[in-house]
Amino acid sequence: IHRVWFLGGTIQCAVTLLRTPSQEDLFRGGCVGGVCSLPTASPLAATTPSAQSDAVFQAWEPPEEVKTAVLRAAEIAHADCGSVELLFDAKDGLPYYFDLNMVTTLPECG
Repeated sequence: IHRVWFLGGTIQCAVTLLRTPSQEDLFRGGCVGGVCSLPTASPLAATTPSAQSDAVFQAWEPPEEVKTAVLRAAEIAHADCGSVELLFDAKDGLPYYFDLNMVTTLPECG
């Protein structure tokens, strides 16, 4: 699972989920937004454990087509800031977008 944050028509940062303690945590406690609740959390850090679970995230550079799709979704939704979550299909490699969060909490950067 990947999450991309945007602000004012610009991609700000992105993270990818490296691991969760269990498959059940994938969509429950392993929420990518959990990185925001840590005082030292930064999308620029190599890895950050979530305060809500043992999930671990890493900074991620999304492909240009993902950046374009995220900004297009924001434009369609008239969203100035927020994030989009997506995953890639293991069979065809295509991105599948499943969550648009408007006015989301951005990760703290030091």
